[in-house]
Amino acid sequence: MPVPGFSPVVGTNIEEIVDSLEKQRKELMWLLQSLDTTNVKELNAEVINAGRINAKHLRVGSDTEFEDGYDTRALFEVTNDRITATVESINGEIATLTIESNQIKTSVVDLENNLSSKITQTASSIRSEVEAKVTTINGSIATTNYNVSMVNQKADEIRSTVSSQSTSISNLGTRVSSAESTISQQSWQISQKVSQTDYNGNTIASLINQTATSVKIQAQNIDLYGAVMVNGSIEGSTDIRINRDAYIGNNLNLGVGSSWGTKSVNFGSGSNITYNGSYLELSSPNVRLNGSSNEINGYNTIYGTLNVPYTTNLVGVVRAESSGLGISYSGGYLYVKVNGSTVGSVKLS
Repeated sequence: MPVPGFSPVVGTNIEEIVDSLEKQRKELMWLLQSLDTTNVKELNAEVINAGRINAKHLRVGSDTEFEDGYDTRALFEVTNDRITATVESINGEIATLTIESNQIKTSVVDLENNLSSKITQTASSIRSEVEAKVTTINGSIATTNYNVSMVNQKADEIRSTVSSQSTSISNLGTRVSSAESTISQQSWQISQKVSQTDYNGNTIASLINQTATSVKIQAQNIDLYGAVMVNGSIEGSTDIRINRDAYIGNNLNLGVGSSWGTKSVNFGSGSNITYNGSYLELSSPNVRLNGSSNEINGYNTIYGTLNVPYTTNLVGVVRAESSGLGISYSGGYLYVKVNGSTVGSVKLS
């Protein structure tokens, strides 16, 4: 729209001057009534004072090249569905605020250092995210680490996640590994998970899940340092390996309440105590009974050599056909045998 012109104020008396001013007023009123987007494409001013601005699209700022003496520029834009405010610096730092009817987004980006953070807020959740991407070159190997941390908050859940992905590029090809840890908190449980995938695609993970009645720990290795107190039973179907002494306050029960089967206590070097459901077997290259009173009750079979030193008191009857000293009774005679051969007898009356 061209710059409007107004009739000059002319007159030699008061009436002529008043008529001239009235003409200018009408021209100005016509101009103001005709101002709209069809004839006003651009409005430049240092200061604009207005009570109301009606527009479908309002844009304040410039996205042209940076002017001399300035290293930042700002843009404020209003449309019928959103409000956007952006501040950008010449070194690649950008901060943005976007307001829509159903969400608010904020972001800060550092292009020079490959850093960024975002916050997204809706009526049902708040999500924050921080990203970092770092590339290092060591000889012919270029490694890129991409790290992300996220917190997602809802009315019934808070979830935080930290993930990392490493990509290594060399003459041998591309190798990718990743790791992630997650904590999920809800009103009825807390879950923690840590997983890692190596360059070959193998994944290992550990999990801790806590509810009001139980705590579940699942991992390839669980290390406990310090005194561990257990009030209650320890149940399971896996091996328990202890590299030091084990102290049991009362009884050691093997296979109580389980189905029939061989149960044993192994000491190594071929020595063990075994129960097969019918009898108990004590097996060892050498078995020694050492005490002031040793008794073996029941029907017992001894395989091998029974060595009784001469300093040992032998009480009871030994088998007559065995090696060493033996006695037997037959036909009213008491026979004394050595190595299974009779050496004498006594007539019993």
